Amino acid sequence: MKILVVDDSLAMQAIVRRGLDKFGYKTLDIRQSSGAIDALEIIDEWKPEIVLSDWHMPEVSGLELLKEIRKRELPIQTGFVTTVNEEELIAQAIECGACFVLSKPFEDEQLHKAILPLVQGASESE
Repeated sequence: MKILVVDDSLAMQAIVRRGLDKFGYKTLDIRQSSGAIDALEIIDEWKPEIVLSDWHMPEVSGLELLKEIRKRELPIQTGFVTTVNEEELIAQAIECGACFVLSKPFEDEQLHKAILPLVQGASESE
């Protein structure tokens, strides 16, 4: 199972990765990117099943990344791990195709609960 973590903060990349490493449900192949433009290149080459993205990033936002993934009709499930916690923005992300929005700070268990349906769904489609 391939998961791409996209966040301009190296510290947040490490926190999300640590949480994923503790997940234990399935072996995960995790890569990291510090921006949406780089993430799109990785997506084209590596073909992850899941993308976990921050919302606020320089140049291209996580929401714009999600919209580009949808526009390309890629079979990628996307979730946000972000400081965004406004209901209208969360609703906008879900409307655009996000599977979940997990607001920072979060516990590993919250990340596991959010990602489990994505991992199970990707496993069933293999």
